[in-house]
Amino acid sequence: MSHGTIASDIFSPDFEGKMSNHCNISVKLYRFSYFIDQRKLLFWRKLTMHNNNFLLSLSRLAQNQFYAIGSVYGITIISASVGQIKSAVWAKFSETV
Repeated sequence: MSHGTIASDIFSPDFEGKMSNHCNISVKLYRFSYFIDQRKLLFWRKLTMHNNNFLLSLSRLAQNQFYAIGSVYGITIISASVGQIKSAVWAKFSETV
């Protein structure tokens, strides 16, 4: 049904479906990066709170990574609660949407 013009491609029903699909995919990927950061922060927090000496030494190796990602979300202490981490990540995500 397309006549080969850009206008006919843009206003076709097929184009709208493709465009909304691309937007949905990009938003899902965007949210996924926040989810990954949140999981990393929670994992590193759990390592630091563990009683095992081996895990504590591993957490010391990853402390700089925690602070690097945490600084993006305003988390400056590694002993932040799970709720604080989740709400900080959610707040940052909602700012960008």
